[in-house]
Amino acid sequence: MPSLAGRPTHASGTAGRAAEMRHLVCIGHAKCGTTLLDSVFRQSRLVGTPSETKEIKFFLPRFFPEEAARERYLEKFATADGGHPVVATFEASPQYSHQPEDVLRAVLENIRQTLPGAKVVICFRHPVLRAYSHYIHNLHTFALYGEGVFTPRPDLLRKPCKMSFEEALASTTRLQVSYATTVRLAYEVMGRENVILFFLEEDGRHLSDWLRLHLEEEIACEVAPAAKNAGTVFVRRSVPNYLIEDGVLHAFGSQAGEYEKYQHENAECLQAVLLNRQSWTLELPGHEVVRLTEHYFLDDMKACVEISGSESFAKYVSYVPEIQRAELASHDLLYKLHEVSVKCHGQ
Repeated sequence: MPSLAGRPTHASGTAGRAAEMRHLVCIGHAKCGTTLLDSVFRQSRLVGTPSETKEIKFFLPRFFPEEAARERYLEKFATADGGHPVVATFEASPQYSHQPEDVLRAVLENIRQTLPGAKVVICFRHPVLRAYSHYIHNLHTFALYGEGVFTPRPDLLRKPCKMSFEEALASTTRLQVSYATTVRLAYEVMGRENVILFFLEEDGRHLSDWLRLHLEEEIACEVAPAAKNAGTVFVRRSVPNYLIEDGVLHAFGSQAGEYEKYQHENAECLQAVLLNRQSWTLELPGHEVVRLTEHYFLDDMKACVEISGSESFAKYVSYVPEIQRAELASHDLLYKLHEVSVKCHGQ
């Protein structure tokens, strides 16, 4: 990564304030507003954000450098006008919180030792809605490459994705995240005074107030316009879809590059992929959210209240959200986005 040495710095107080620089490290969780916060701070001329990629995962043990960690960390940041951060840095890497307990503790220790006085931000969202959003996110990969996507040679025809949301929730640790473990470890390692909680549903709607409550007035005022316009509603991408023509299965998503072809002489093998698609949970009613919350997350929410004292976790237990929906990508996308001409045979 190129150094920031050649970039301009702010004229006033840069040298004198270097020792006072604040550091905000958002450790997740995924699908809980980390991108929202990153988008706000990325418009700041006072707060530096990672210049090349949002999720730098610097403090994960497998990436953490043994020497000059602080200097290497700060080299990754720049402000909105290309200068050195002179007031604060902000990083959001959700992967930090989605780790085994020993790894997460190591992440927090790396933060504490590298950035003395750093504040850790933990983002939350209704646990079932967070998990469902993560499930739909995973479908964008599994629907194209099959459940063997993490093997060296993924093959959709060999292992097509047929997992419903609840099946994924019951069997996939990436979906069933323990908020209580994250909060407890953050308090233990960083100290309660250095941990900031962010609840997407309530704090996302009043982001300017949340910023003023937890940050210096100088920073809060500067990013207030960006926070006011940020909003919390993001359009959910369409889920990948399939078409079959002349012994070829066309698997296509809703973004450029999300397109794969699979060929097989057995037509039944191709049709089996379409049948598996019927198992995907593309509609999640509110009463199902309540049931799943009680079954999978009730104890975790109670533990969160006990550890943090925040009743925001208790609200999640009785919350009945609107129905959640995800749409299959339209066949028109195959032609328009991927420039592939395939005849639709009523699929």
